[in-house]
Amino acid sequence: MLNGQIHENCHAILSVKNQEKNGEFLPDHVYIKGIHCTTTEEQVRGVFGKFGTVKWCRIMPLPFREGGGKGGGSSLPEVAALVQFTSPEETTAAVRSMDGKTATQLGARMIVRFAEEKEDTKRPAPTPNNNLYVKGWPVGFPEFLLQAEFQKYGNVVRLRLLDNPDPEYPTCAALVQMSRVEEATMAVTALHGRPLQVPLPPMRVKFAGKDQSADNANLYVTSLPRTMTEPQIRQSFSRFGEIVRLKLLTQPGKPETHALVQLSTPQAASAAIRELDGSVPDFKGPMLNVTYAMKREMTR
Repeated sequence: MLNGQIHENCHAILSVKNQEKNGEFLPDHVYIKGIHCTTTEEQVRGVFGKFGTVKWCRIMPLPFREGGGKGGGSSLPEVAALVQFTSPEETTAAVRSMDGKTATQLGARMIVRFAEEKEDTKRPAPTPNNNLYVKGWPVGFPEFLLQAEFQKYGNVVRLRLLDNPDPEYPTCAALVQMSRVEEATMAVTALHGRPLQVPLPPMRVKFAGKDQSADNANLYVTSLPRTMTEPQIRQSFSRFGEIVRLKLLTQPGKPETHALVQLSTPQAASAAIRELDGSVPDFKGPMLNVTYAMKREMTR
């Protein structure tokens, strides 16, 4: 679904006007602003060619900015483009149709493929022991929930959640010490690669923005786990109607995620609030990676 698609960060609202030169408008030229800098001339021709015959097209070079090279800064800037049509009528049609519209067909296409697994010949396989290294525990989930899962397979001598070097990453690692190697082996067999059914706090669903009337179809959802995905949110809301737009909102430094959900009708949004506000979201639970700890993990 994603391979070959243009990432949403490339999407921008275009400004399409008649080109002005020496104080006069050129009737068969358009000046386009808001194009992502990875856009190709072929893409511009493809978008604007539906309004007529494109005689000439050029993407303007990035302006030089002192201290940042071309474009400046670390983010990818926007550029402008010039397009010449064969007639003023074609130019007018392009301006009327594209000015103020979001450019979803302009920008670099993503490449998504299966990762190639490389054999790690330097690191030996860990020897079974009573110390376990756990990855995939959601940030913000209390420690006692993780301990309760491992307690099912023996006595937990020690459990410690490890600080994540990247505070924006949604999961963290943990060290779990069982009392015996046999207990650790049972925990690895039972928990590795399997989702855990852990209790979640209820999510909050309300109308988005200041408009709290029944004519609002936009919803603001809070109290979601940071590992919550768009498909899981869609599963909760799609039964009330078509989802027009869905966007996850990360909360820096906080153990939860928010979301904006736009349904097709205000009636569907009202029904979603009545049914989902205060309910537990559709969440399969964290997927753990449980292995025997090596000396490197144990010293952490």
